[in-house]
Amino acid sequence: MAYWNKTDRRDYGDLGISFDVFYKSSSKENIEFVQHFFKKLCDKGYIYTQVILQSYCENCKKFLPDRYVKGTCPHCGTTDQYSDSCEQCGRTLQPGEILSPHCAICGSKPTKKESEHYFFKLTQFSDALKKWLTENENLQPEVKNYVLNWIREGLRDWDISRDINWGVPIPLKEAKGKVLYGWFDNHLGYISTAQKYFEEKGTDGKKAWNASKIYHFIGKDIIYHHYLFLPAMRLGEGEY
Repeated sequence: MAYWNKTDRRDYGDLGISFDVFYKSSSKENIEFVQHFFKKLCDKGYIYTQVILQSYCENCKKFLPDRYVKGTCPHCGTTDQYSDSCEQCGRTLQPGEILSPHCAICGSKPTKKESEHYFFKLTQFSDALKKWLTENENLQPEVKNYVLNWIREGLRDWDISRDINWGVPIPLKEAKGKVLYGWFDNHLGYISTAQKYFEEKGTDGKKAWNASKIYHFIGKDIIYHHYLFLPAMRLGEGEY
């Protein structure tokens, strides 16, 4: 850890980057902000529930969401991929899609159990996302076209809940024990952290965010999350 801390500090320093605020998605501010987003999307009719078959490890006695399951990508055939995304082709995968699944903890083959999950109506934002991508001159053309192809092929609604004991709790009584998928709350941390920074300077965080030009430096393996999920969530919530 000390090695990487030293290396990262050196690399960021060489690039002229300094951190005015270095925060985390598990902060009180981000949890409250994420739950605000969920409630707004829910109130506007963009959230619904559906019973799905979820991977379950009889050996570990637990549900196995996302990175607890590894297997073969159903799109490009790459092996040893996590069940929520393929690092080779960049596709985001839904629970149950990964081929030849095995438990990432013990290696055994999981069974299937029913579980009620919450879904975000990503499909309702196809036209709005296409317009945002097409008209946004700040996005790299090659990445923009890459994402537009996904939209043309047809988006699918997004499973945003998980059966694990850590994460941001879904703020509904009937959702007891369920948390929001990490990628629902992670990139909202950009906004909640920026708000914290601005408000500590005595500035209205929401107004500052909406009036600022924001730059994101992201890896190619999370394009789907940042070019589809986050914009759709913000379009649906409407205030940010």
